[in-house]
Amino acid sequence: MIAKKAATTVLGFCLALSFAEGALAESSPARLSGLSHGRHLHLINSNPDDFDTSTSATASPAMTFHGGVVLGQLSVRLLYAGPSWSNQAFVADKIAGFDSFFAGFGGSSYAATAQEYSGSNGAVGPTIHYQGHGTPLATSLDGESMQDVATAACNEYAANAATMPNPGSELIMIVSDMKRPSGGKYCAYHSAATCDNGQMIQFGFVWNLDGDPSCTVQDAATGHSQGLASLVNVTAHEVQETRSDPHLDAWFDSSNNEIGDKCAWSFGATPVTLSNGSQWKLQGEWSNAAFNVGTGFPNASGQPGCIDHVAGTTSGAPR
Repeated sequence: MIAKKAATTVLGFCLALSFAEGALAESSPARLSGLSHGRHLHLINSNPDDFDTSTSATASPAMTFHGGVVLGQLSVRLLYAGPSWSNQAFVADKIAGFDSFFAGFGGSSYAATAQEYSGSNGAVGPTIHYQGHGTPLATSLDGESMQDVATAACNEYAANAATMPNPGSELIMIVSDMKRPSGGKYCAYHSAATCDNGQMIQFGFVWNLDGDPSCTVQDAATGHSQGLASLVNVTAHEVQETRSDPHLDAWFDSSNNEIGDKCAWSFGATPVTLSNGSQWKLQGEWSNAAFNVGTGFPNASGQPGCIDHVAGTTSGAPR
């Protein structure tokens, strides 16, 4: 997850929000069976002096494996939440921009940055299916209730399961029209839930980042609006973490930072080119391999393990 300003302790952490399945069944729609995972937060941006580097200065910066699964393939479906998504002035370039981003994400050298990691079920795989989006939800989601977010994700999965044919590989990414709560320390998050048919899915959530100084990306080089550029950057972070740590028990470091957290708000010198030729300002993702040989660019703690492409993959300009 991403957060931007603040006296925050780490770049990312797992917030334990576990609920008993019985309690959920009483208070949530039937399509959500259980929410047994916490959520992993993408913290807001910060000046380097605001980041806590005490642990990273003394502990190994490497991602370590904790026994869980990774995703061998991924099916992504977007769910826009709130009445503002029917207002073209609010939508602007966001929906078309997301479609362009995900059309080029699969097979890109940026997507390949997660593929050095393997889980108990094999390696993170290169196959990414974009399933598009449907009619936006009429009501907004504030993102504070993980139960509400997980329920919306399970409902969306159930309504579209026939077009998402890879059980267990689904990510429902919810994009709200609501701003972050006042004083909120993160821009987005990801987690997993079990739906009422017994199927576990992954889900993510990102707020409306229009004019948000703590989660913003200024992407003048590629011409995207501030709102779109910021949404896509934090979404890329959550997608890569979902692929390498879908259930929050696979790959993270000694401070619970996942591969996106360690490189949050650290960017390469030029925009990232995806497989469809679209260009974006996207943060780096942590690579143990790049850190070990000193070929990555530095994160906020000065550790040179961030990459935004993998040499030899099918797209993206080496730099």
